[in-house]
Amino acid sequence: MLTNKQIKFFSVLSWLVSIVIASILVFTAICTNGTFIIINKDNIIGAATLLGTFDFTMTGFIAAVGAYLISITGKVSFLKWSQEGYVFIFYNLYAQSIVFLLLSFIACMLSIITADNISRLILKCAIFIFPLNMSHILMLTIIALQQMKK
Repeated sequence: MLTNKQIKFFSVLSWLVSIVIASILVFTAICTNGTFIIINKDNIIGAATLLGTFDFTMTGFIAAVGAYLISITGKVSFLKWSQEGYVFIFYNLYAQSIVFLLLSFIACMLSIITADNISRLILKCAIFIFPLNMSHILMLTIIALQQMKK
């Protein structure tokens, strides 16, 4: 069973890890001049729409995972998981995934309405955050599937 201090520590740690990874990815996007990803100005709208649609859809998927977990709150395994304190860490991870997906979605929308040079940079940052978003989605899916098994 986790103590309140451990729950707070792991919750803060998970936020810090996500923020540091996102910062490194954004810094990499800013510092690389077309080395990894070259965005043609004619393709900005298409790429932003594609990534923005993914982000928005995955936010809905995450909401569905949350709805599923709410539906099993009466199961013994979920109650045990909650009493041990793990559910609070999960909620922080859940919030992180929604926050970073929405930030990426907003970046995609901003890249559509801003000037060419700035929009390329904004879109590149959103693309570089994609691996972080995928890792959040993967972790939440694995956790939800593990709860389903119990």
